[in-house]
Amino acid sequence: MAIVRKSFDSYKVQYTASKRDLPLASISCFNGTEWVGLLEFHKNEAGVRKPFVWNDRIVLSYTLKRFDEVLDLLRNEKPLELYLNTDGKWGSILTKEMEPVGEGE
Repeated sequence: MAIVRKSFDSYKVQYTASKRDLPLASISCFNGTEWVGLLEFHKNEAGVRKPFVWNDRIVLSYTLKRFDEVLDLLRNEKPLELYLNTDGKWGSILTKEMEPVGEGE
């Protein structure tokens, strides 16, 4: 099983206006100044792609209706990493450390 992990500590958000079939929003993930991943958000399930590695970056694809919950995770949790199982074609955004019960977030 091939596993790819990329830690990240900052991000940039892009919301796109276009009639073309592009992701309507994206979040670029950075570790320091290094671009390590991209979270893309599509209008519906038809646009969602299987996770993959592109130029050594992890790309995870979601529907636009999940944008707020993903952004909430980025705003409220740390440290974070992108995780990709290249054999199973699935990926995640993970907390890198154990979270204490009852933390009150």
